[in-house]
Amino acid sequence: MRRQPGNTHDPLAIEVLVPDAGKLGYIPRIHNQPLAGLMDAGKILYAQVSRVSPGTWEKLRLNVWMVG
Repeated sequence: MRRQPGNTHDPLAIEVLVPDAGKLGYIPRIHNQPLAGLMDAGKILYAQVSRVSPGTWEKLRLNVWMVG
């Protein structure tokens, strides 16, 4: 995951990235405040996809953990 503090739509934006594949999407705005605070404090967060709910927009459930 990577913070995007310069995002004009959401200053707390967090991208979800896949190694060697690029951007998967964003953490929803309603959930990003505590995660952005941790990341801004220098914590490193990782995420793992635990569930995919297909639909018009595929929704992912992520497990998030902190290192350090």
